Amino acid sequence: MDMDLEQQLTAALEGRASGVPVAPADLGAVRSRARSIRRRRAAGGAVAGAAVVALVVPVAMGLGGLRSASEAPPVGPAPATSTPSVPAKVCSSTGVAKPTLPAGLPPAVATTWQQIVDAAAACDLSALEALGADAITSYGDKQGITNLRRWEREGDGKLGVLLKVMATTSGVGPDLGGVRFYGWPALSVRHTWSPLTSAERAELETFQKPSEVASFEEMQMYYGWRVGIRSDGTWLYFVAGD
Repeated sequence: MDMDLEQQLTAALEGRASGVPVAPADLGAVRSRARSIRRRRAAGGAVAGAAVVALVVPVAMGLGGLRSASEAPPVGPAPATSTPSVPAKVCSSTGVAKPTLPAGLPPAVATTWQQIVDAAAACDLSALEALGADAITSYGDKQGITNLRRWEREGDGKLGVLLKVMATTSGVGPDLGGVRFYGWPALSVRHTWSPLTSAERAELETFQKPSEVASFEEMQMYYGWRVGIRSDGTWLYFVAGD
């Protein structure tokens, strides 16, 4: 149909050029319709071009986005890192309940008591040696508290016994050169012997054999494991024997 209009326009123009009379109304109508056709064609081409551009741009952007995503490193949780754990020390006090500080002790005595308990519970022999530099662990033995290390090494450790002794009830001993000291168990600093109460026997049997406790009663003397701390906080002894 569009080709017919163009042909009509051409024929009309050719007719005027050849001298054939053409009606002005017919010629105007033909030209008007021809211009309308051209405008529709131009508009259709622009719309089609815009549609193509609108389609191509997102596709291109999408492809670029896909490439970026494929090239980017994967996103995920950071790899877990672990700090090598230091194995806990094991000694004769391992598994023994750590006693709590009793009330009523002088500050210096309480401080030393707590330091001894903390070091023994932690199997810290170096700390115990520093605390007990002048203490004795065996009568007539000048090695002092260093015996604790040897006993642990030989499989006859006494750190667990030390904790159990420190958990007993304390007593106040006689003055040593005018200086008072505190002893554990209380029986170890008692001036005179008296029959054991059930509570005292139960305390002793946490670290002494029942046969040994019976021997103390028979001898009316306590010579089992005991600890002494002077009122100024000096650790005096951790010893057994008479």
